[in-house]
Amino acid sequence: MAAKSQIIIVDTSGDRFPPGSIVVHSIMAAIHYAAEGDVIHLFPGIYRENVTLTKSLTIIGKGDRSEIMIEGFGTSAAAC
Repeated sequence: MAAKSQIIIVDTSGDRFPPGSIVVHSIMAAIHYAAEGDVIHLFPGIYRENVTLTKSLTIIGKGDRSEIMIEGFGTSAAAC
């Protein structure tokens, strides 16, 4: 039987989720923590980091796409 996938929350504030939620403050931290098949929920904020996917994951923007920004180093910002 396959393991159930986890939901990992990426949020710049991290203070609006119930105890026991897996909340990190960067996308790469979520990717590092996640196992194959996990789901990452990306909440509004500006994420100043380069993102490299190294495994099969689902990333879902949770909010208006104009409020979720990834600013990679040496690149322009991209809306998710």
